[in-house]
Amino acid sequence: MRKDSPHRPRPLNRRQFLLRAAGAGGGLFALPLLGACQAPAPAAPAKPAESKPAEAAKPAAAAPTTAPAKPAEAAKPAEASKPAAQAPAAQAPAAATGKKGGRLRVALTSDPTNLDPHTSTGTTETYVQRQIFDPLFDLDENMDIVPVLAEKYEQPDPLTLVLKLRSGVTFHDGSPLDSAVVKWHFDRQLDPATKAFNRSLLESIKTVEAPDPLTVRLLLKEPDPALISIIANSGAGRVVPKTAFDKFGAEGLLRNPVGAGPFQFVEWVQGSHILLKRYDKYWQKDLPLLDEVHFKTVPDSGVKLTELRTGNVDIIDDFLVRDANALKSDAGFDVSMLPGLGYLRVELNHSKPPFDNKALRQAFAAAVNRSAIDKVVFQGSGAIAQGPIPPNNWAFDKELKGWGPVANVELAKQKLAEGGQPNGFKVTFDTNNSTQRVQISQLIQEQLRAVGIELEILILEPGPYGARRPSLEYVSRIATWSGRADAIGNMYSHFVTKGVNNFGSYSNPELDKLLDTAKTSTDRAQRIPAFQAAQRIVADESPVIFLYHEPWIRAWSKKLVGYKPLADGMLRFGAVSLA
Repeated sequence: MRKDSPHRPRPLNRRQFLLRAAGAGGGLFALPLLGACQAPAPAAPAKPAESKPAEAAKPAAAAPTTAPAKPAEAAKPAEASKPAAQAPAAQAPAAATGKKGGRLRVALTSDPTNLDPHTSTGTTETYVQRQIFDPLFDLDENMDIVPVLAEKYEQPDPLTLVLKLRSGVTFHDGSPLDSAVVKWHFDRQLDPATKAFNRSLLESIKTVEAPDPLTVRLLLKEPDPALISIIANSGAGRVVPKTAFDKFGAEGLLRNPVGAGPFQFVEWVQGSHILLKRYDKYWQKDLPLLDEVHFKTVPDSGVKLTELRTGNVDIIDDFLVRDANALKSDAGFDVSMLPGLGYLRVELNHSKPPFDNKALRQAFAAAVNRSAIDKVVFQGSGAIAQGPIPPNNWAFDKELKGWGPVANVELAKQKLAEGGQPNGFKVTFDTNNSTQRVQISQLIQEQLRAVGIELEILILEPGPYGARRPSLEYVSRIATWSGRADAIGNMYSHFVTKGVNNFGSYSNPELDKLLDTAKTSTDRAQRIPAFQAAQRIVADESPVIFLYHEPWIRAWSKKLVGYKPLADGMLRFGAVSLA
């Protein structure tokens, strides 16, 4: 990922921070509210060794709704998508019925920096990618797997997964979709030199074979019940043609995306917009309906809302809950606040002081008032996070107490002394420039100051913000994981030793064994206790600081027809139209 030297970190003092936040979003919060959010301080998490998770009963399935959901609905466990021995071929897509033509205008929170789905790490980037790259499989509104570029899959035995590709599909450069392309697509991600974002979750694949032009055979090292879900629910399944790689190279793919999706790339003006146009040879009959999709970057929530209300954009992604609630009364717009699959967290760099010290990580965890974040920023629209698995997932551990909903100042100070820093310490804290992330960062800054931990907040443009993570320049940073339908996607690559997304360099052999069990077992009765024990380890050791399970917040004009928000947060515009 490229690092843009002109954008340097900008530390803000408290006065500057409050002024910026007030100007951007109509005021941040009243400090006395912090006290009002306090409750009796929680005890430290029970040590994992003392906690033996009972084998949980298999929860009944509960399909996520596509309508705006009440916060309480987030607590209902939802069945993760489960691969069957054979998935039936999809029915032929229905003919498009909406009005053809028009430009859809989309406002995004942050500016993309990488449109290669194999190496991209930014959530916002996936919103653009999904229009350009069709996946092999996708998820529907119930988070069930549905075929796209692959018509079906078969699993004749636990170590073999066979994909049957759709015929007659072409990429935007005119090259055909076939098994050789899909084999290269997987081989490239499995090559460590690629540094693919989802490589850890694909490492069960031993060999990829192409026995005929429309058949791909994945031979596995070990059973992997989550593999088909990972392919459907991440960039791992968005097929990149080798012809594009041969033409542009690895660096060129970042800014010259070529896929087989409904829209093809036209231009990208960094910091301004990305323009896509209809792909006329798209494999789905009469789709897409739109002529163009225009993405523009609007990090400020208030400005984004104004753009929507004044008709300058048609749909906006994540913005402040306060603004979303205010918009609900406007008959000209639809608002969705759907429980998501992921979690908001503070990432800590274990490769350098102070967070190579477990006690100091725990001090940070104990000092955070998650209840205040819930009330002030999210207004109760989601759920407080004590671990990486949300309440709407079958692997969620409802007995996990973590560090409690409110700050425990006494415990935090005790941990500081235990870690050799009784007077606290000062560290930098990275955030991107979205209004919501700035608010949360400032709130955490105030909370940690109460125990002697001083955060120097660096507000960064998306390029430098993202680049400081893999380079390990950061010390601490706020980040979001968008989540996966199968719980292994929320844990394995992030916490297993040398996991592709384990940028903090965390390592725990006991945790590695538990996650290997959760990843390879085909018996949910074995997976659930493994996940629960793993959650308790990461809650105690605090490799990251878990904050919140956010809802996906979207708002769009009533003129936009056919748009359906899903629990994975992805934007899909292939079948939408403008009235």
